[in-house]
Amino acid sequence: MKIVKRIPKDSILACARWTALEPLMLPDNVVGKCAECGQAIQHRPHAPKKMRKVCMFCAAPDIAEGAESVTTKQMLEDFKTYKRGQKQ
Repeated sequence: MKIVKRIPKDSILACARWTALEPLMLPDNVVGKCAECGQAIQHRPHAPKKMRKVCMFCAAPDIAEGAESVTTKQMLEDFKTYKRGQKQ
């Protein structure tokens, strides 16, 4: 995975699915809907507003075809925060 300062315009944001029966992965996550299937998803509040957000299941075909995966420093830090919370 490559760390970039700006996410390319045609990128999609692969998001975790969410149900009201489980807590958000991080308490300030934003809840929305997958642009493909309509499933509830969660993503970070600083995610680009106009970026197409899809659940991991809908993103899987692109990932399987070898689409380039990129992240930002902020997303990487958020992921580390999430993982630290899981260990407690």
